[in-house]
Amino acid sequence: MRSFFSSIQKPNASQVILFVVWTMIGIVADIVKWKVVRTVSIPLLLIFIETVVNSTFCFILLYVIPRFKNRKGGSFLTLNYLIKGVVCLFPASISITAMHLSGWAALRNVPIVMVLTLKMFSPFFSMFFVYVLYKQRFSFLSWLSLLIIIFGSYFVIFSKHDHLKKHHPSSASTTTPTSTTTTTTTTTTTTTRSSNAYPYSNFYFIWSIICAISSSGFSALESIFTKNGINNFKAKQSLNSTTLPQNNNEIRDYSGGSREAHLKKLQKSYKESKPSLNLKKGLETNLMISLGSLLLVTPFYLLFEAKYDAGIISEMDPTKREQFYKFIVSMVIISFCRFQISLLIISSVQPVSFEVIKILKRVVIISATALLLHQKFTFKIFFGIVIVSIGSFVYSKSKKLSEKSKKIDIKLKKLANNNQNSLMKNWANISFRFRVAAILSFCFLVAYIFVISSFSKKIDNLKNQNVIKEIK
Repeated sequence: MRSFFSSIQKPNASQVILFVVWTMIGIVADIVKWKVVRTVSIPLLLIFIETVVNSTFCFILLYVIPRFKNRKGGSFLTLNYLIKGVVCLFPASISITAMHLSGWAALRNVPIVMVLTLKMFSPFFSMFFVYVLYKQRFSFLSWLSLLIIIFGSYFVIFSKHDHLKKHHPSSASTTTPTSTTTTTTTTTTTTTRSSNAYPYSNFYFIWSIICAISSSGFSALESIFTKNGINNFKAKQSLNSTTLPQNNNEIRDYSGGSREAHLKKLQKSYKESKPSLNLKKGLETNLMISLGSLLLVTPFYLLFEAKYDAGIISEMDPTKREQFYKFIVSMVIISFCRFQISLLIISSVQPVSFEVIKILKRVVIISATALLLHQKFTFKIFFGIVIVSIGSFVYSKSKKLSEKSKKIDIKLKKLANNNQNSLMKNWANISFRFRVAAILSFCFLVAYIFVISSFSKKIDNLKNQNVIKEIK
């Protein structure tokens, strides 16, 4: 124990200043997020406390826990690594918070203590995730297992929740979090036993899965669209419902007024809840959040780069300048992907579809962050992401596809009514274009990750060959 504590690296003044600045930025980001989302009412004091706890966990992880020593004898995760980690995570910090407001709280049965607990630990896991990516411990098999675990745990979570809600409404609030934890833990342990490609592979692989699942959340813009979409769906259901008051005895259930007045009120709420009406507002919100994140982070990035790596952009060597430009481009890509996937929500009013979009959104954000850290971004990749995003948007808006989907949905719903399997019913409730988009996106991402991993292996081989030549 003495040797453990004696090896602890004491933080210097610049690291303490960075920690304080990061904490303050986190508080501002959380307050902005809380003001924008407003899904659950959380006092500002709790936001302050949990933000400080977030930063404290990251600080302890990076600068108190001893790390591998590099040649200079310092900590492996130097200040430069911390800056890059913060820069990579902060633009997503408004949206990446473990099972936060629009996720767990949307179930309305999960205790707020559970939400806050998960939220407090999310940056702790996020930094491990960044560390794993920096150490290049992510193979294609790891990515594939991660995707399967995310999809599997999500379907299990929501099917369990629906089952509990139907049969045990009172126990849904306490049982759901337990089932989530059990599902994730058991799946990871069974998957990681077969991964022995490198030393400490089990440790890194388990942590990477925990980080990816716990640190992924949903953006404020998506919450706005999701909320409007659910209101839209409820209003449609109410308009199509046959349970409207037929006589004066039932009018009290509808807060007074006649049946016609209530119908007009429903129609008005249906029109007001259309996500398309809030498109401009949502676009402005997303751009403000993305640009605000960049404006807040970039000066600090440049400041510390200039101090520790002689790095004002004009004086950077070509490699560092290229890395910095890739960072800016990647942040734009991440924002674009988040907004593009949020736009897809406009096309649907089925709550089940939102879960599919959230899963895809997680994968996009995780993939973009991984690419950023591995610095494999090229113009072709950027162009490909833009084309795929625009294509998926046009595809989802296609009138012909919409007409075809209605016919197919009718057939599927008939099959679902005859079939008592809840998974089949949920699958039939998702609109056809979203099913196709989900399958295509999943295939594209798997292929995309496979190509990136193969390219990275080739690049590593070339680097090794060059090193061998230089030695000779």
